[in-house]
Amino acid sequence: MRATVGAGARLLGIGTAVPPASIGPEEACRLLGYAGPGPLRTFRNAGVERRHVGFDPATFRPDESPDALHARFERVAMEIGALAVRRALAAADLHPSIPDLLVSSTCTGYLCPGLATRLAPVSGMRDDVERADLAGHGCSGAFPALQRGFDFVRARPGRTAVVLCVEVCSAAYYVDDDPETLVANALCADGAAAVVLGPGPAAGPEVVRFASALDSDNLGLVGFTRRGGRLRVRLDRSIPDLAGPLLAKAVGRLLSPEGMTVSDVSRWALHPGGRRVLEKAVPAAGLPPSAAAAAAEVYRTHGNMSSPTVLFVLEEILRSGPLRPRETVVMTALGPGFVAEAALLRG
Repeated sequence: MRATVGAGARLLGIGTAVPPASIGPEEACRLLGYAGPGPLRTFRNAGVERRHVGFDPATFRPDESPDALHARFERVAMEIGALAVRRALAAADLHPSIPDLLVSSTCTGYLCPGLATRLAPVSGMRDDVERADLAGHGCSGAFPALQRGFDFVRARPGRTAVVLCVEVCSAAYYVDDDPETLVANALCADGAAAVVLGPGPAAGPEVVRFASALDSDNLGLVGFTRRGGRLRVRLDRSIPDLAGPLLAKAVGRLLSPEGMTVSDVSRWALHPGGRRVLEKAVPAAGLPPSAAAAAAEVYRTHGNMSSPTVLFVLEEILRSGPLRPRETVVMTALGPGFVAEAALLRG
């Protein structure tokens, strides 16, 4: 069916996907070649019980070449990206020929042509579908991608956009003795999530607005650097302490124009980041303890998948029941920049 023409932009469907293989903390520590009680303690204390990876644990070796990592990114990103798009379209009850725009966001690999161009024909989309590829936004990548789809739908009444976030962290790992590398290896995982945005007043929450808070003085605290042709995570230990005030600023900018405060928000879809981020940033930002519940569950069962993670959390929240009229969801994530992003959805 074709989406109903109307005002605004609504979330018509959401779909997620992960590779079939999964590993626990002890296996992850062993596979990456870490030895001794210290690294194992870090992997266990990270709080990730299982996470999905795009390799076969039975044959994995941590001495892969940059070319091998790139090949994994291309293969896994296409597989789980296409699956997430198909599931999102099915949830929206839309034929693949309906979308007018496909936006993709990733930070764990680079392709030219980009993911959107490669995935459009695989997903059955028209050959005139518009495409956009975003890169370098890390864990906050869902938000600029959603904004692109939001702007498109609002500017072109009756049109529909698919927004995809896909990360293959198993193609962007680095092994050394630095504590920040160890922590990243203990929590990062693979996953993809897609949403369909279209015109209201169809069922599905309305996307109301976005807000950002950029702390450019701490530009280098989180992101990727390169060593020997490989991506290496930058994950400064100060992030959990700095995140709360930045998150509070973004949430305040999001809610203030609506005449809302934190206490008016019905549900929260937070990007978990890591266990310490949830434990420190959520109370420091003035958010209620319950705000972290869905994020903690997704993190426990899937790890940190970077950009798609917050959409996994949103799916978890909406699975408990659709939003009632005027009920709200606030989505947030922290990312490279150092930035806090937020979005408001309303039933």
